[in-house]
Amino acid sequence: TPWWTRTPQPAAPLTLAPGLQPAAIDELREGGLGAWEQGELRGRAPARDPIAVRLWTEQRWDVIPGAETNEAFAERVARGFERVLRRTGPDATAVLVVHGGVIAELCRQLTDSRPFAFLNADNASITRVVVLADGRRLLRGFNDTAHLGG
Repeated sequence: TPWWTRTPQPAAPLTLAPGLQPAAIDELREGGLGAWEQGELRGRAPARDPIAVRLWTEQRWDVIPGAETNEAFAERVARGFERVLRRTGPDATAVLVVHGGVIAELCRQLTDSRPFAFLNADNASITRVVVLADGRRLLRGFNDTAHLGG
């Protein structure tokens, strides 16, 4: 299922809240996996496909034929996050409904960690980022699923 049909569904209840202004931020779409779009990675990784092994060992998306480079993905996510910050303004809260690769990349940028350190966030988990008045950005929480119960 394409990213643009999967993210609006969980975001739909938020659009009913008064004062929210939903917007699609194209730069925050999931990373492009080239020949492995549409969930191909989920099947190849457990089977220890040689390219999947390289992917995890080298922590580079572009070992997949036609995939977006780490650098291009990082730049796009950073650009999208800046766009959200401009739209939101100071002393306000934004809610992003994004895929795991985007969460992982944003967390990587915030913590200056290795490329795949934050991959595999649970579906419907909450990650919290705080932007301070002086511009510093803090990762306050990652992969919180307490709201999901059981």
